[in-house]
Amino acid sequence: MHCGPEGARAAMAMAEKFDSLEEHLEKFVENIRQLGIIVSDFQPSSQAGLNQKLNFMVTGLQDIDKCRQQLHDISVPLEVFEYIDQGRNPQLYTKECLERALAKNEQVKGKIDTMKLVAHKSCRKNYSTVNQVPVLGGGAIYMPNQMDTSF
Repeated sequence: MHCGPEGARAAMAMAEKFDSLEEHLEKFVENIRQLGIIVSDFQPSSQAGLNQKLNFMVTGLQDIDKCRQQLHDISVPLEVFEYIDQGRNPQLYTKECLERALAKNEQVKGKIDTMKLVAHKSCRKNYSTVNQVPVLGGGAIYMPNQMDTSF
């Protein structure tokens, strides 16, 4: 991912491509709506208007295809389409993915903290074991690990 001015320019260019696609799709949908009106109440006198709308439809599909070619490297997870099919907002998919990632991050952080605590306690236990001197009877006397500086 690019940061700084180059990243901002790339993001703006990508946004413009999406805006262009959105505009072409909106025009296409409106043309189809108008085509449906003409066809539903077709009169021989409306043949010229029908032909014009059909030509606009072909042109609109060509424009959409050009936009598609500019966005060929975009991939959309299949789960997003499932959200759409269920009538859910696709932005909820992103939100839920982020929430799952945050929960997993918290879980992993907890495991890391636990491992650090175990390692710390293990080191303290090993340190105190090294500094114990065995005595007769199976016990041990704690001997601090200090250098004799009384020379």
